[in-house]
Amino acid sequence: MDRRVAPHENVRIAVVELLKQLYRNVVHRYVRITQRREYYLLETLLNTPEFLPLLMPQEIYVSNQEKERVDMAFGGDLVLDFKGSVSEFDKAEKKAREVYLTSPRFSQVKYYIITNYDV
Repeated sequence: MDRRVAPHENVRIAVVELLKQLYRNVVHRYVRITQRREYYLLETLLNTPEFLPLLMPQEIYVSNQEKERVDMAFGGDLVLDFKGSVSEFDKAEKKAREVYLTSPRFSQVKYYIITNYDV
């Protein structure tokens, strides 16, 4: 990949779009099946760009004092760490285990995904 391109941010955009589409599909099916208005509201909010930071906050600091941050969270169960290439995975896994997942803010996370979109 061209070194003048920031692959990290391209991965973020691609993953966010996939997650939004997946979430939209699930909510759309619930709307059709249940006919419940709250699901329709959620479906509408998913099509609103301003709603994205509430659903998938970006660049979340480990603590108020730390400079370290994770790339994105999805609810309280999933954290995503975007990398430009697979060669960064080992270092990212070590940092996740030693820094992120030991912090009070992320200690209850069930899934920590390191991806470069290809994987």
